Amino acid sequence: MTGDMKSVSNTIKAFLLANYHSDEFLVIKDLTHMVFIAYYDKKGDEKNINQFPYHRDQRYSRNGVFMTTMNSQERHTATCILTIGDSRTLDFQCFRDNDRKDKKGSIKIAGEHAFKKIELTHGSLFVLHPKDEETILRQYFHETKSTFFKHGNVFFGGCGCGLSIGLAFRSTVHCTEVGSETGLKKLSDNDRGSRRYQKNIYAMNDYLADSYRKERNDSILRLEYLQIKIKYFK
Repeated sequence: MTGDMKSVSNTIKAFLLANYHSDEFLVIKDLTHMVFIAYYDKKGDEKNINQFPYHRDQRYSRNGVFMTTMNSQERHTATCILTIGDSRTLDFQCFRDNDRKDKKGSIKIAGEHAFKKIELTHGSLFVLHPKDEETILRQYFHETKSTFFKHGNVFFGGCGCGLSIGLAFRSTVHCTEVGSETGLKKLSDNDRGSRRYQKNIYAMNDYLADSYRKERNDSILRLEYLQIKIKYFK
């Protein structure tokens, strides 16, 4: 991470230590990774669309076993999301694994407290507690089936929506070498030869080749950024 990113991550870690030091389930470590997420009207059609579907940051098996090989985030650590700019809402929904014949997807849990909508405003820090994502028996929601919470369902892009930025900080278990200026991973020959890399590089080149689409998108994002800069950072 850059110096500024490390400064913010250290401040968030200090907040966690001050407010969650007595939480036996939450492990507080250095926040070593940051993801930048921008919500705005990408298509220019002034319609609210789901820009971030329901998901879990940490994955568990149907039996509640933490899937070590499928998680890059340290177990029992929090995801901390700092919001900059216009407000957006984040939904929390309780689910259980699908035990029907098709075994596809998850089943929503109905009832009181199974759903919650949280508004993320400029300057707010949202702490996703890892216990919420764990597959465990919560008898309040279901007497015999294990449940878990997913978050997401972020609808954004309607008329006058502006720009909402999320900076998501996590503690990771993997390290990789990146460029100090760009933050891009330094790729090995194996990386470049992978199917995933080839798919991603094709998508990127396809986007860059469409100069009208790229310039239009850059123009929209630049304008939205300048507006939140004036509005929130006078």
